[in-house]
Amino acid sequence: MKKFFLSTYVFVLLAVVVTSVVIAWLTNVYANRAYRDAIKLANQDISRGCFYLLEKEITSSPEQSYRNVIEELKPKFGYPIALLEKEELALSEPEQRDVREGGIIVRDEGELLISQIGDTSYFVSMGPFPDIQFKPLELSILYVAGAVLLGTLMLPWAIFFWRKLVRINKAVEQFGKGDFSARVEISKYSSLFAIAKAFNSMA
Repeated sequence: MKKFFLSTYVFVLLAVVVTSVVIAWLTNVYANRAYRDAIKLANQDISRGCFYLLEKEITSSPEQSYRNVIEELKPKFGYPIALLEKEELALSEPEQRDVREGGIIVRDEGELLISQIGDTSYFVSMGPFPDIQFKPLELSILYVAGAVLLGTLMLPWAIFFWRKLVRINKAVEQFGKGDFSARVEISKYSSLFAIAKAFNSMA
């Protein structure tokens, strides 16, 4: 019983983990392809107001003081902001088109947002943005809790299934000892019914 439960448990656990990883990967790939433009537009809309206020604050000072203004503003933000010159960005053709249209450049799936400051050669960037991350201990506790929950849910099924196997095994042993009247009584809805039926017809 113990060996049967452990082998089944390990198999199911691995199947759940692999399936979760594959589904997460496929979902990410599909979302990036199917909703790339929508994600880009959403990031642009969300950051537009912040960039407007940043530009207003920066351009209130002379151009040679832009970097000083950025340094003063940095502590007020919960994520990195920086002043960049056009040469530092190596803009792609689609990004150059966004700049010409007065749009916001979206990089790294929305982790880095860049906007030009007026008609100057300067750009201001925001990001990468901090993610909510679990501590290693918290992650370990979650994984262990998930594994325990899976085992708890599987145990009643394993016991029920094992008892059916024991019935079949006893019937086979009796048949092997010459008791040709041995039969296996299992519900026709059981996954082992086909095996029991084949044994009963043979006996």
